[in-house]
Amino acid sequence: MPQASLSFSFLLFLLAPFIISVHAAPAQSKTSPVIRQIHIQGNKITRHEVVKLYLGIDTGMVYDSTQLMQGEKRLEKTGLFSKVDLFSLVQHDTARVYVILVEKFYLYPGIGGEWYNYKYGRFDPWWRLRFGLDNTNFRGKMELLKTSFSIWDWKSVGLSWNKPILPSPFFFGMGASLDLYPDEIREVNYIDVTGRIIAGRRVLSSSKCAVGVIPTFRRRVTQGYDTLINNEITRTLIPLEPDTARIYEAFAALSWVTDQRENNYDPSRGWYFYSDLRTNGLYPGKFSPYTQFCSDFRFYAPGLFNDNKFACRFTTLFRNTDAGYNHAVQLGGE
Repeated sequence: MPQASLSFSFLLFLLAPFIISVHAAPAQSKTSPVIRQIHIQGNKITRHEVVKLYLGIDTGMVYDSTQLMQGEKRLEKTGLFSKVDLFSLVQHDTARVYVILVEKFYLYPGIGGEWYNYKYGRFDPWWRLRFGLDNTNFRGKMELLKTSFSIWDWKSVGLSWNKPILPSPFFFGMGASLDLYPDEIREVNYIDVTGRIIAGRRVLSSSKCAVGVIPTFRRRVTQGYDTLINNEITRTLIPLEPDTARIYEAFAALSWVTDQRENNYDPSRGWYFYSDLRTNGLYPGKFSPYTQFCSDFRFYAPGLFNDNKFACRFTTLFRNTDAGYNHAVQLGGE
């Protein structure tokens, strides 16, 4: 027994340094891979910095597959791309991310028109043809640029620009328009100059709300007529001197829009809703203050056959009081 104990003690003495070194050595931690490169392809118009902003990752960051999945969803929700694919290649402590994009078509033309039966209170059909072009990704920064103009008896030109404050849901915008047109009922010609400054934010994925200030100027030229009686049978209308009025107002407006259409140009399914609450109480000029609410609801559905569709439009306009001669409401519209 004493000899066996001595042999075991001697064995422990020989193995002690190895045992101590094993227990003292720290556990080796596995190094997390770091994103070294991000390759973005397919964005011919959209800026690289916009894509990376919504992607939410950059070189030098620790690779996280969950962050990549969230970034892919954010890119899809922008509405800029018809397809978003993300791939990653991880080797040891290095990760490479590949973003493959397919952009949508960002230019949407617009054309329409109205036919009016009466002009200056008499049956005298006249036309207004409207044209426009919307760029939903102006400068590749998700900015919205709208241009519009009309010809024939109603002439107009307009320009508006909306800029998102990325990556927040907020945006601001401004615009102006010039219109020259006759009145349907009275012997009046109008020249309207309208401006708009707005600020708002996106709500959910397909809605926006905004507040704005709308200064307006109207030059109203009234051409009156008097009756000249030559005898008991013949009566002749002679023009009087034009009466020119210059009118200044400023409106405060609150608007809401929800767009659930499959596309903005010639949709076949979905719906669209717009509402606008405004008042000229901000600066009524020579007129009494009033408040007005208007809305526009449009619904689209496939028709009975492949080459047709069903479209429905419902508009409303309500006022709390008579808005006077300068803001008459007439039956009908676009």
